[in-house]
Amino acid sequence: AVDVAWDESRPVTSYKNVWDNASDSLNKVLKTAREYGVTICLENVWNKFLLSPIEFKFFLDQFNSDYIGIYFDVGNVLLNGYPEHWIEILKDKIKAIHFKNFNRDDCGGTLHGFGDDLSVGDVNYNNVLKELEKINYSGPITAEMIPFSRLPDLVLPDMDLAKKTAKALLELLK
Repeated sequence: AVDVAWDESRPVTSYKNVWDNASDSLNKVLKTAREYGVTICLENVWNKFLLSPIEFKFFLDQFNSDYIGIYFDVGNVLLNGYPEHWIEILKDKIKAIHFKNFNRDDCGGTLHGFGDDLSVGDVNYNNVLKELEKINYSGPITAEMIPFSRLPDLVLPDMDLAKKTAKALLELLK
């Protein structure tokens, strides 16, 4: 991470150092990934690194391997882009997908823009699904929900939220 905005204990690291460290580390583990037939997936997160789909693709292309790709989070790109544009560019680099929503209104890049309802926010799931269809995506799709109403006291899984989210995800994927 170049920085972790919500963790003041994490120092800012230069973009070049993050690129070099990530590249070196991934090169070290790729042989093992190939050997065991597993895919390493990097998620697009708010760490001020790999901020656009072209940048992310360029980073992944340096490895020239099917054993590394992106765990694409459609909600995380809404701060400065559109998930369907990322899908159009990353295509087969997308190995898994997180569905979650994000509301750009008055969030200024803070976590309170995320919610606990897939249907509330600015993700245009119709566009996302059309683009996934164009690239013949057939990998996993999971929902990532944060039970804000129960934090920080959450000890057990929020089963009501899990059921609500599963129902909403199935509805989206009909």
